[in-house]
Amino acid sequence: MKSFLGKNRLSIPSEHGKMKGCSARSLRMEALEEREMLAVTAAEFSTIRGMYPDLGITANMSDYNVIDVTTLTAQSLQGAISSAASSAKSDLIVLRTTSSSNTITLAGTELSISINATNSGGVTIVSLGSGKVTINANQQSRIFNIQNSTVGLGGVVITNGKITSGDTATGGGIYSKNSILTLSDCIVSQNSVLLNAPYPAGDALGGGIRATDGKLMIYNSELSGNDAQANGPFYFSAGGGGIFSANAELIIKNSKICDNTTSVTPSQPNRGSSWATGAGISYNSGNGFVLENSIVSGNVATSYSGGGSSGPGGGGILHYGGTAYLINSEISNNTYIGRKRLRRESALDGNRLVIPHTSLLSCSS
Repeated sequence: MKSFLGKNRLSIPSEHGKMKGCSARSLRMEALEEREMLAVTAAEFSTIRGMYPDLGITANMSDYNVIDVTTLTAQSLQGAISSAASSAKSDLIVLRTTSSSNTITLAGTELSISINATNSGGVTIVSLGSGKVTINANQQSRIFNIQNSTVGLGGVVITNGKITSGDTATGGGIYSKNSILTLSDCIVSQNSVLLNAPYPAGDALGGGIRATDGKLMIYNSELSGNDAQANGPFYFSAGGGGIFSANAELIIKNSKICDNTTSVTPSQPNRGSSWATGAGISYNSGNGFVLENSIVSGNVATSYSGGGSSGPGGGGILHYGGTAYLINSEISNNTYIGRKRLRRESALDGNRLVIPHTSLLSCSS
């Protein structure tokens, strides 16, 4: 800081003349140099790294464009995401929570992330303060639509996202396409996709999360109470009440996938085929599936297929294609309800893991 003392003197008189031992001095006020103050301190940055170790936040705060969000609104968060898109650095968006301010409520518009990681780095969104931040869509939209990006979420509750469609309903809470998405200490709950198909065919996929291409990594998180439901004439499906992953790498560690549902209800049950699959997790091909130190329990897949046929089931997990590693995990108390007219089974036991054309390695519990 520049000195307040200058050459131009302001005399300070004394009743008795000059004060003994002090020369007359002058004071001059000068403007302080303009400085940029960081809202997130170095200590807070270190705390964030400790809270979310799986997000891969580097040790140097200077590696990031840090955006501090203190007003929890959809507009402020989307504005922070837009600001991240214009930064050449990776971005860290910090959502500050208090006991009375911890929820962002959407108003019918999803939060969109499309940031080229090569040019602008990745974006990480975390909560800091009094518990997790909740993002609630009030069943008017999904929460996040992530395209061609590298995204981390830490300490975020994704709830009440909903997509309704007459063709394909996908990703009620989060839709991630051609992206690398990491969740750490998150909750994805009470999200849904609903297909009301007037056409002969359609799909309801990923009540909680749908990941297509790219990579989905979930650590120390919970996916519960999510639903994928399909209603229509014939030739349609509901898959992945909790997670639907297609052509993507899927890693789940230290997490719970519980009480999610899939169901199909045909309006013309004696025609075509329909199926509800993988109420907890539906994995369709990709670069590998790892489930480690996790629980998949209480998930229910229901195919009201009547006289037609219902396809592959799997109350807990449907894994179709690729290699699955199940390590020190529990798959229990899941249920598949459905008629298997074109298969030997009349119904699949919900505690079974359905893995056609797949190698299952390192399975233990």
